[in-house]
Amino acid sequence: ANLMDLTSLAPRGSKAKVQLFGDFDPKGDRIIKDPYYGGAAGFEVNYQQVVRCSEGFLKSLGMI
Repeated sequence: ANLMDLTSLAPRGSKAKVQLFGDFDPKGDRIIKDPYYGGAAGFEVNYQQVVRCSEGFLKSLGMI
């Protein structure tokens, strides 16, 4: 719902693209889940996914 809300706010003719951070995960895990209920292991899974997404995002920009 948040993604649709943001997309609907884009000015007409805008070339900007709204994406989920998870779209940059090379493993394809598009949704970054809240690690709160997963204990220590949940936080590790979340951390690893965020690292992958960060690297994927920077690669998409040609920065690494």
